[in-house]
Amino acid sequence: MAIVTAAEVRRLLQRLDGAAADDIESETVECKPWDSNPRAIDSQMRELREAVVGFANSQGGVVVLGIADRKMTRREAVQGVGDLDANNLRRKIYDGTEPHILADVEELIEPEGRLLLIHVPKGIPPHTTSEGVAKIRIGKETKPLTGSQLSQILFTGGQKALS
Repeated sequence: MAIVTAAEVRRLLQRLDGAAADDIESETVECKPWDSNPRAIDSQMRELREAVVGFANSQGGVVVLGIADRKMTRREAVQGVGDLDANNLRRKIYDGTEPHILADVEELIEPEGRLLLIHVPKGIPPHTTSEGVAKIRIGKETKPLTGSQLSQILFTGGQKALS
């Protein structure tokens, strides 16, 4: 698993004054906003599960939940997750992935708000969402896991890294 610690995330967050969240993302770090509006929860959970599947199908990583994109100050970017329940989130990720992904959810309290760090282990691919969506992390993007990539994973038993 590509282990990204809370201390490393804090160092990345320091760069948010003058840089957008996209600028601190990498092959092992993804920032996602969180809207507490009940109407937004289902679509956000779908996007979150796709990001988790993408990390599990590559080298693992961390989703930093509560960071808005395209904001040029830390104060605007770090919006937090409110009172989102970490254990419930972990359960929804587990229930919404096949084979199930057991992510570790860590709380990170920052002056601007409460963030959740979703640590995703490298899995034995292919992983999908329970809706059948397969993704993989390529550089700073979560991309669809398509035929040739899927064939390569199946042929190597998930052992060969994708290029």
